[in-house]
Amino acid sequence: MKKNLLLAGLLTTFSLVVKSQVGINTATPTATLDVNAKNSTGTGTAVEGLLIPRVDRQKAQSMAGVPVSTLIYVNNIATGTTTGNAVNIDTVGYYYYNGTVWTKLSIPVNIYNADGTLTGNRTVTQGANTLAFTGTKTNAFSVNGKNFSVDAANSRVGIGTIAPASSLSVQNSPGATNSTISAGIENCGAACLQGIARNITLYNLNSTGGQFAELGFIPSTSETGLSGASITGIDRDAANSYAGLQFSTRNATDYAPRLTIKSSGNVGIGTTSPTNKLQIESTTSGALKIVDGTQGTDKVLTSDASGVATWKALPAAPASANIYNTDGTLTANRTVTQGANTLAFTGTQTNAFSVDGSTLSVDAANDLVGLGTTTPDTKLTISTPDSSYGLNHTNGTIKLKTYIGGGAATLGTTTANDLRLMTNNTQQMTITSGGNVGIGTTAPTHTLDVNGNVRFRSVAPITSTNNSGILLADGTGAVSQISTNDFVGSLKIPSNIFSAEQTTDVPTNLAGNNTANNVVFGTVNINAAGAGTWDATNNTYTVAKAGVYQVTSGVNLQFTTNTSYGMYIHMASSLWVQSGIIQAGNVMYFNGTYVKLLAPGDIIRCTTKSSNAGSYRQGVAFIHIIYTPL
Repeated sequence: MKKNLLLAGLLTTFSLVVKSQVGINTATPTATLDVNAKNSTGTGTAVEGLLIPRVDRQKAQSMAGVPVSTLIYVNNIATGTTTGNAVNIDTVGYYYYNGTVWTKLSIPVNIYNADGTLTGNRTVTQGANTLAFTGTKTNAFSVNGKNFSVDAANSRVGIGTIAPASSLSVQNSPGATNSTISAGIENCGAACLQGIARNITLYNLNSTGGQFAELGFIPSTSETGLSGASITGIDRDAANSYAGLQFSTRNATDYAPRLTIKSSGNVGIGTTSPTNKLQIESTTSGALKIVDGTQGTDKVLTSDASGVATWKALPAAPASANIYNTDGTLTANRTVTQGANTLAFTGTQTNAFSVDGSTLSVDAANDLVGLGTTTPDTKLTISTPDSSYGLNHTNGTIKLKTYIGGGAATLGTTTANDLRLMTNNTQQMTITSGGNVGIGTTAPTHTLDVNGNVRFRSVAPITSTNNSGILLADGTGAVSQISTNDFVGSLKIPSNIFSAEQTTDVPTNLAGNNTANNVVFGTVNINAAGAGTWDATNNTYTVAKAGVYQVTSGVNLQFTTNTSYGMYIHMASSLWVQSGIIQAGNVMYFNGTYVKLLAPGDIIRCTTKSSNAGSYRQGVAFIHIIYTPL
């Protein structure tokens, strides 16, 4: 009965066809064994699939007579060893038998998931297809380490380096004796009916500017160092393909062009804008040197009919009588027409050049000129007899002359014209033909007319004012004299009667809560006798005379917490409140001036107050009192 049930179950599960094809869960198998899932869709939890026989490594290693292509799943490698037909079984997984050993059934190894080793030469036939590598790393693609490296992060290529600092960096190996770059072609040009070939080309895609390409030579060991020399393409004319070359070098003075070849063919040495086929410019002599074996002292460069230059000696000049080899006498008047040319006499003697003895003498040894003397001692020395004029500067009307005579030297005009003295190209002092002297004015109306301030640095002192006077100026500046007694009696002159200061911080805490604290002044600088009395204990000043008193005072308060502080100038029963200026570091600064009419016995003092409860301290302070009598 059981066998009948089994047979019936198998018949419902398997479908056998005439072609010996077996189907599981399908009535129409399409292969020798066709297995379909019972439920290929939906959310059912029943397990679907095919279970391959599961064995451990010991079992697989022990099997004999295993047919080729047998498939197993090794679920344990703790047993057996990686020897014999199990030499490849080193991990749990699927294996098939290849006739000799069990072979791992795994994901194929390729460049995308693992490193690998070529087992032979490989060729990628691209045809019309492209092959691109994209990356973002600095050494994204390389061949044999640093032989070839692509820096995809910075768009650079390195040959011999994996850290190129430019678009293409080529570095040879240390100590290498082979060439770093070779650019060779195989082209014989027109002879082979071939076009013109160029080994290396330098160009610039940006058409702006005349400079378009440069070959730099770097003395330092870094490819990013400064160029020590360069060859630069200049005079760019893209429309006509015109260009020139410029060679530059660096020295202790500058980095500048030394040789320039313009697109016109003009060559410049020491100039970047030659206007001739060869133009040499230098700030020192000896810029050109040609040595061919024919050079020599006093030789000149000559050319033959073909333009070949050689050094040759100048032919001897025929002997003739002239100023260079003999004295002579003019037979008539002579004129030297110089045009744009110069005529220079050079010498080293004291009387190197002279006219009529001492009328004009040039001392070339000391760069001096003498008029009336052959021994000048200044740049221009004029020697005349006593009581004679020397220099005369005239425009035909005005005459400015120098004169020596009567034991004195005189400079001035001999015509009825003013004499003016100037400094910094500005007229500062004028002496009119009438004798008035003006300082700061060219039209003085008094014997001394000063347009500006006057200062007397040294005046003889007097011991009595009985016969002395004071100079006063009216609204026009005219000066007159008044006696000292009359002048003093007409003025009420303020005077400094008292000045004191505190030059250091006072270390005593001062009470707040609107307590009046007298400002301390430790040093008295001025205390005029009879003007008043200073009480150093209470820091108060008692006036002795009636008058107008001007008090200027200031104080620095420390450890302040806000603006609730004040300084008060007390004069008799009145006071003047001064506000302060906040400084950094909890500091306030107060200063002010109070003017009041006081009577003898009135007291002057300064106090500070704070409406805060906390204490504060006094820093530096000053007080100055000016008295004006009634």
